[in-house]
Amino acid sequence: MTLRVELLIIGNEILSGHTLDTNSQWLAQRLFELALPVNQIQVIEDKVDLIAIAIQESQLRDTTVLVTSGGLGPTFDDITAEGLAQAIGSTLELHPLALEMVANRYKTLKSQNIVETEEITPARKKMALLPKGATPLPNSVGSAPGIEFHFGQTQIYCLPGVPEELYAMFMAAVAPKIASLTNTVVLQEIIQVPILDESKLAPIIDSVMNNKTGIYIKSLPRPYQSRKPLRVAITVTAKTKRRAKSQLEQVSKNLLKITQSHRQT
Repeated sequence: MTLRVELLIIGNEILSGHTLDTNSQWLAQRLFELALPVNQIQVIEDKVDLIAIAIQESQLRDTTVLVTSGGLGPTFDDITAEGLAQAIGSTLELHPLALEMVANRYKTLKSQNIVETEEITPARKKMALLPKGATPLPNSVGSAPGIEFHFGQTQIYCLPGVPEELYAMFMAAVAPKIASLTNTVVLQEIIQVPILDESKLAPIIDSVMNNKTGIYIKSLPRPYQSRKPLRVAITVTAKTKRRAKSQLEQVSKNLLKITQSHRQT
């Protein structure tokens, strides 16, 4: 079977030049590591009709995996879910699990004094409106759930436009699912390291990765004023589960050893 992979980047801020699109580059790199090289990248406006047409045309090209970026938030121009619904001839409905995800996120944000209230306002409720038959993807960094939907032979994954949210969601919820298309194994582990300053952690991560194929390490954002140690997500892609597990254990031990020594200096 011939596999086809496409990226659909949604957002007027990209087309206007106000925001640099780093998501497509990052996704292309991760997909290449999964032996799923990208065949096409398209950037479009925040318009429901254009989103719907782009998704339909992708499906007609026999695309295997379509990943979209952007348009899942609470504002009026976050319309990716609506565009997907129109593309598949469906309607938006309140998804109980998606609503629970949003509610839990705002409870956490309220407990950290980042938002004034945990109330599910209409804008927040909007993020839990999914096309009928879609599955919400957990967002460990932000508020808006992602969306998974299988449209004919095309697996569609709608991810947030905020890079940190997209990275975390892709690694945790998308990569393990699509890895089976090429008989690869993706394992992820989140560890806590004894470092508080992300700027101090960044060069350590770079040294541990050191251009190693199939290994991706990303620190997970947290409120800047927090004094809690940083958490790091380690993702390994390999041909066998045994190899992936071995590499994951090795990288985890190495990272903990180095960060421990830096804390003591």
